[in-house]
Amino acid sequence: ALPTSHPTSLPTNPPSARPTELPTAHPTSIPTSPPSARSTQHPTPSLTQNAAKSLDTLWDAGILNAGTMFEVVAKRNIRITGIDIHTPSSDQFGVRVYESRGGISGKENYSGLWIKVKQGIVRGAGDSSPTPIEGLSSFIRAGQKKSFYIDTPGDVSRVRYSPVKINTGNVYKENADIQLLVGTGNDSNFGNYYTERMWNGRIHYELV
Repeated sequence: ALPTSHPTSLPTNPPSARPTELPTAHPTSIPTSPPSARSTQHPTPSLTQNAAKSLDTLWDAGILNAGTMFEVVAKRNIRITGIDIHTPSSDQFGVRVYESRGGISGKENYSGLWIKVKQGIVRGAGDSSPTPIEGLSSFIRAGQKKSFYIDTPGDVSRVRYSPVKINTGNVYKENADIQLLVGTGNDSNFGNYYTERMWNGRIHYELV
């Protein structure tokens, strides 16, 4: 067939301004992916939650004694999982860890106000190296404070802490998760104590 000698004066009808509201006459040959059988019941966990974190105080050639007390304030819900101490010793020695809700003021000599949460043997790593006390699980809710007492029983002074010009109970170090407060140096077994002392070491924790 031959084309017409003259084109039509008008074009074919333009496309509609919007798609039709009715489905096409025939479905597509391949359907879209089906929906999941059930909705997700648990959100994806945060990458930071349960990640191991830590905060140091200082690693000074400080005073030696049998023990030390300090306070931790949680800005977020945390669990203390370990505490590193600073000792010149490279021998094995016994260690006890106590905790108490709130601050240390008025509790320094009263064992009945503390709960023993750890007792064991550690091997000292020597000066300027952390000696870990592991296996702790101490929960602190955001906005709350908890005190810790590390004691190394016996007649040998093994724990380093440093005199600081900050009042006991005031913040020495902090980050977005926790505050570490100035505490005391302590003789063994809830004996004499010395204010404005900062334990040398590191706190290990996780967000919960």
